[in-house]
Amino acid sequence: MNSGRTRRTAHGSSASSPVPAPARHVSWRVAYLIEEERVEPSSILALTFSRAAARELRDRVEALLGDQADDQPGVFTLHAFALRQLLRQRGAPTLPHPIRIADDYDERWVVHEELASIANLRVREVQDEFRNLASDWETLKADDDEWERQHPNPRFLGAWRRHREVYGYTLRAELVYALKKTLDENPDLELDPSFRHVLADEYQDLNRCEVAVIQRLVEPERTFFAAGDDDQSIYGFRNAFPLGLRQFSDWYPDAEEGELAECHRCDKRILDMALNVAEQDVDRIPKELRSLPDSEAGEVKAYSFRSIAHEARGVAQICRQVVDDADVPPGNVLILLRSDPRGIYSEPIIAELTERGLDAELPSDPFAILAENNPRQLVCVLRLLRDRDDGLAWRALLKLRDNGLGSGSLLAIYRLADERGVHYGEALQVVSDDPDQLDHPRRSRISDEVKAIDALFDGLDGALELEPAEGLERVLDAIEFPSGEERYEVEQLLLGLPVEDKDPTLRDVESALHSSRGAMDEAERVADATRVQIMTMHSAKGLTADAVIVAACDDQLVPGETDNRRELDDQRRLLYVSLTRAKHFMFVTYARRRAGRQSHMFGVSEDRTYTQFLQDYLRPETVS
Repeated sequence: MNSGRTRRTAHGSSASSPVPAPARHVSWRVAYLIEEERVEPSSILALTFSRAAARELRDRVEALLGDQADDQPGVFTLHAFALRQLLRQRGAPTLPHPIRIADDYDERWVVHEELASIANLRVREVQDEFRNLASDWETLKADDDEWERQHPNPRFLGAWRRHREVYGYTLRAELVYALKKTLDENPDLELDPSFRHVLADEYQDLNRCEVAVIQRLVEPERTFFAAGDDDQSIYGFRNAFPLGLRQFSDWYPDAEEGELAECHRCDKRILDMALNVAEQDVDRIPKELRSLPDSEAGEVKAYSFRSIAHEARGVAQICRQVVDDADVPPGNVLILLRSDPRGIYSEPIIAELTERGLDAELPSDPFAILAENNPRQLVCVLRLLRDRDDGLAWRALLKLRDNGLGSGSLLAIYRLADERGVHYGEALQVVSDDPDQLDHPRRSRISDEVKAIDALFDGLDGALELEPAEGLERVLDAIEFPSGEERYEVEQLLLGLPVEDKDPTLRDVESALHSSRGAMDEAERVADATRVQIMTMHSAKGLTADAVIVAACDDQLVPGETDNRRELDDQRRLLYVSLTRAKHFMFVTYARRRAGRQSHMFGVSEDRTYTQFLQDYLRPETVS
């Protein structure tokens, strides 16, 4: 986020000099340290909340440093930083070795599916158990001495631990907690890179575990700089807590504090409306925030529609109007929704936009294609070329190949591995060598399949050391990946992955793929300037558009039917962030009646009201 676009608070501990106003954003602070204080870039560690934020920060630093861009500071998400440190230490006491991160596909189609059978649970119940585990790590509840003894489902906990030992995987959700535990047990742990300056962006988005790790990094010989805005703490579902920022001075009593008072994004009326929402939180940090002196007044309107159809039509008309009358490019029009499960809110809007000659774009994940059958087989083969004992890759490959083996056969292999205390790949080799070692009617078929896959790898010896395009072509041919659009798309995706080596091999591409889909699964999204953008409010954080429409802003959805103070505060901040995405035009809409699928969301009724967060500020115009 550019310096001053929204109000930020910045704190520095052990700072060698006052922080100049432009340096109060992390990217500017990095440039200030290098250019003004002559700090070596390699001695700077900048931590961000997401891969998108890390990528943006790297780009900003490169733009600011110009010719010095070859010598870059370390910029990592907290997950990526944790993984880097754990790999450097060759693992952690709480994790299987070597570290193998399970990605989305692994978690859903191997971990969740098998644990449901093993623990006699439904898949949804397994997912709930993992969410509870993640919450315990994020809030440090797992640090309690009685945590394990008092765990509400010890059967699941035991089944999961045995399962991950057989497959040797680590969950992304436990990476930061694993680093925290490692630091607890080894306070003198040498970290990489060796740094003297720690910077943390979006401090309000961190949970207690992440804050605890950063606190361990801040030592007397290091400076510490944090940037954040408690009004933008919107990730309560992952236990982010604004108290980390609000109590910053209590934790770092010697810190200097600075404020950014100028908003570089929003026109005056838009900022005024957004601040009215933010100021309803009595616990927020008081702050002065104003638009730039030369900013425009801006346009702010709210509309009340009779039904879903009328709202969708009205939203499309608004888009058409700002494109035609205000010369706003369609790609600079952003429609935000509180949620959009299975497209129930976006679909009618897209249909109306199409009627008016406007294309729309929903957020898409370029890696989603790798969950399809043939591309996923390719991923599995690449991983097994790197590590022939990769249990998750073996399990997924056996599931995906046309071999007649079902979940029962694959679970039998797991049970054999569990009984013998060996890894999944080792159990497969046992069955391959002697099928009678497995008490299952498909044991001979399993043995034949393992031998067929082994033969495939024999023909790919050395493929990872080839130039990426040549090596990938060889693997694709070996697994008989059919030519066509899907193959071309997969080739372009993998060959476009960023690699550090100047003369990369296919091994470097596989490593880049592993890290891209491991430490933090987030789509790297580039907006199409010809299409209206539609996304959820959470997805829009960090974005800016000339015109923003917050649709379906019913009180039953924003904030929703909750009496929980924390949830209410989260939803208020979420609306504030959504409103401050707009530069010049801000529209809010809701429907007084929702029928069909929309009427069943969140247990809400048909008689709707306007969001309580804006009722006293902006009265909607009624549209019949």
